[in-house]
Amino acid sequence: MHERELHEENKYLRDKSFHGEYNERSNIDTSKSFNAINGIKSKGERTEVIYGSEKTTKMILTVLDNTSIKWDNYTNSQGPSIGMGVSPIRKGFKEAYRRGILIRFITEINDSNLRYCEEFMKIAELRHLDNAKGGMAVTEKEYLATANLQEAQPVAHLIYSNVMEIVEQQQEVFESLWEKAIPAEQRIREIREGNHRISTKVIDNWNEIYKNISNLAETSEELLICSDMNTLRLTYQSLFEVYQKIMDKYENKYHEGIRWVISINGKEDIELVRLFMDIGIKIRNIKNLPIVNFLVTNKMLFSNIESKDTATDSKQIKNMLVSNDPFILNITFNLEELWKK
Repeated sequence: MHERELHEENKYLRDKSFHGEYNERSNIDTSKSFNAINGIKSKGERTEVIYGSEKTTKMILTVLDNTSIKWDNYTNSQGPSIGMGVSPIRKGFKEAYRRGILIRFITEINDSNLRYCEEFMKIAELRHLDNAKGGMAVTEKEYLATANLQEAQPVAHLIYSNVMEIVEQQQEVFESLWEKAIPAEQRIREIREGNHRISTKVIDNWNEIYKNISNLAETSEELLICSDMNTLRLTYQSLFEVYQKIMDKYENKYHEGIRWVISINGKEDIELVRLFMDIGIKIRNIKNLPIVNFLVTNKMLFSNIESKDTATDSKQIKNMLVSNDPFILNITFNLEELWKK
């Protein structure tokens, strides 16, 4: 079982490094880790999966204590809260720093973890990387990885390896991520000054799509939507509770609500439309709507770019264009004009 999990973790990190926005290097020898996984090891080397928060915390502290040179860490946005919010691990990091260990940390810095990141910066070189996921740490002789991190909670399970082929490969993966990450000071300045980088991307992972849409309940002031009935149907099947949450905030005067422009095809669509209207969403039926589906807030544009045939057979939105480019204002204006018709 540990070989399968190690294989999946290595594949994820290789994909981030080789095919994503993170890597331009081409000299990482991925065959090394496969050799180790398939049992080609030196004497005394091992790879194992560790379960239970007490055992994983003990292993993290052991690896921290074992290193005499460096600790390189890559985590999602929850990682800093574990490093600085779980007392034994925090003490381990500070002790390593006092011993002169070079600590480098890559994470996604945001409003939620800012205080943990600032505390980390006192003992570590910290950098920011968008959309960081999972977690791994590598020293000069050992490697740790996990797929699941929760805020200020001990790690539930870890993959551990001291197989040098794996360690060396993950060292190179970390270096490629480090080169693409930006200094923490730059990211923190962006957050505090409200200077958001312009970003346009296509998301084709349902969990990421759901996360982005769910965040609208906390970050948006009003939602303006233009869609066909297929998108309304997909929304009801997989996102309806998010819209209910937004409308609950509207009822309590913490949100300006949702306005939805749609083209109703016949009597069979009316029942579904009424389900949305029953929770307070304002819907206007307009013929000859634009082909592309849009959701616009005061800050973001979301566009479902699936074909009509694909959407008809699906129960979830499969891809989504997300952007904070200033052209959003023009889209908002167009939707306002549609609403007035």
